Amino acid sequence: MINIHLLTVETNNGFKHWVSQRVSALIFLSILLVVYFTDSVVFGGLGLLFITSHINSGLETLIFDYMHDSLSKIYTKAILDVVVICLLKFIMLLFILV
Repeated sequence: MINIHLLTVETNNGFKHWVSQRVSALIFLSILLVVYFTDSVVFGGLGLLFITSHINSGLETLIFDYMHDSLSKIYTKAILDVVVICLLKFIMLLFILV
């Protein structure tokens, strides 16, 4: 009984990742169209934030699906978090300097 519940939780977690990736891709594409037609810096920054979120979600899925060693998952996830933080800092610097 407990194993079935755990399987359901893991399946729902994967489904949530799948849905979040699709939603972030759709939001990014709509923001991309707005930026193309309006040439807005604010929407461009929002697009960069959504693409960073989309990349993070996709790489997380890749890590947890294809890496089986728990220590490697921890190290890779930590490195991914540092890379995402650096990307977000870069985006914020772009807003300040532009």
